[in-house]
Amino acid sequence: MKRFLIFLSVWLIAFSLSAQNIVSQDKSERLYNSGLDLIDHNQFAAAREVFSEFIKISSITDSRRADAEYYKAFCALNLYHIDSEKQIADFIRENPTNPKAATANYELANFYYAEKNYKKASLNFAKADFAGLSQEQQRIGRFRWGYSLFSQKSLKEALVQFNYNKAIGGEYGPASSYYAGFIEYSEGDFSSALVDLKRAEQNEAYSKIVPYLIANVYFRQKNYDELLSYVDKVNALEGVNNKEEIALLAAEAYYKKNDYKKAFEGYKLYLDGREEKADKSVLLRAGYTAFTLGEDASAIKYLKSSFSDSDSVGFYSAYYLGYLYLKQDQKQMAQTAFDIARKFKTDQKLVEESTFQYAKVSYDLGRPDQAITEFEKMLVTFPQSIHADEIRELLSQAYVNATNYNRAIEYIEAMPKRSPNVDRAYQKATMLKGIELFNKEDYQEAVQFFSKNRSNTQSILSM
Repeated sequence: MKRFLIFLSVWLIAFSLSAQNIVSQDKSERLYNSGLDLIDHNQFAAAREVFSEFIKISSITDSRRADAEYYKAFCALNLYHIDSEKQIADFIRENPTNPKAATANYELANFYYAEKNYKKASLNFAKADFAGLSQEQQRIGRFRWGYSLFSQKSLKEALVQFNYNKAIGGEYGPASSYYAGFIEYSEGDFSSALVDLKRAEQNEAYSKIVPYLIANVYFRQKNYDELLSYVDKVNALEGVNNKEEIALLAAEAYYKKNDYKKAFEGYKLYLDGREEKADKSVLLRAGYTAFTLGEDASAIKYLKSSFSDSDSVGFYSAYYLGYLYLKQDQKQMAQTAFDIARKFKTDQKLVEESTFQYAKVSYDLGRPDQAITEFEKMLVTFPQSIHADEIRELLSQAYVNATNYNRAIEYIEAMPKRSPNVDRAYQKATMLKGIELFNKEDYQEAVQFFSKNRSNTQSILSM
């Protein structure tokens, strides 16, 4: 009887322990599953408490303990705990063979990506074990890694990740092609950019975005005919982004092809209502096309809008404005414009032409002394100028009109060759000098100049 009682006691204790173990296992199972469910519903604080409790009661041999540690760290990350990164790093170090170790940095990177903390996202994607990820995770990770690098302007590194996704295709293929094309365009690899952008264009999400970039590629390649053909196709589509800028590229292409009529039409459409905000170089080209076509009102409007005395665009604008003001007989404004243009020392041809016109206008405005100074400088600075003969003629006339008869006569007599205009200036100078001396009763000297005048008159009549 005594033996029976001892056996019964032992059996009851064993049964009780077994029952307690079953209850404990049931509780840990419930806690673990509950934690997973809470994470699925983004209830990270409650999930973290549940996994902490699971770790306390679960058996030391329970294989899920390591996973629970990971989920606990994951919850801390989403709760913005200061030590969350350390917790994940500790998990990876302590559980290197655990499957979750392969995805820990990946999940950490995705968290920072969602927070738009692209620097930390890219650093953690770099640590991720992509070989241990599923194909879908690799696609997502590669794209997000590439975008994180792209956002930090690490373009070459980003291109590596986008190229990977281009190769495997899938959901992120079109987006990767778009960003790859953008990077290649930025880096000047226009051929590769065109291929990738054309591929992205086939996807509806990018079909309205990439035409502007494609048009830019054609323009940068100087493939103007292809650009114009492409623009015609784009114009038939609805909802394309940057359509006005695409139209401007077409106008610029016509300008490069010297088709100023079509270029002018394009510039007019683009600039309508936006002259004040438009790029000054565009306004200069629009003004120049109008200038060449004789559309003076438009030319003046665009060139005045592009004018600035602080850059090359402004100096060229002033030069053409000078000619336009001359056509309108606004000589004072023309002189001011040419005076500004001739200050652009980088372009000596512009300096030469502007200075010549400035001096001529000065002469026409009745300022012979000013004209003489400029003409004399020109003959020294630009001795081979195509205007040299005309300058000499004008200079001889300017000396006369400045009543500097002696200088006029000396200058003309030293010329190896004289045009009819110069001869007429000489005739006038010798006559006026003779009269001047005659009025001073210096008859002997006066006779010498009258003789020169007579000889010059006979020479003119004999031509």
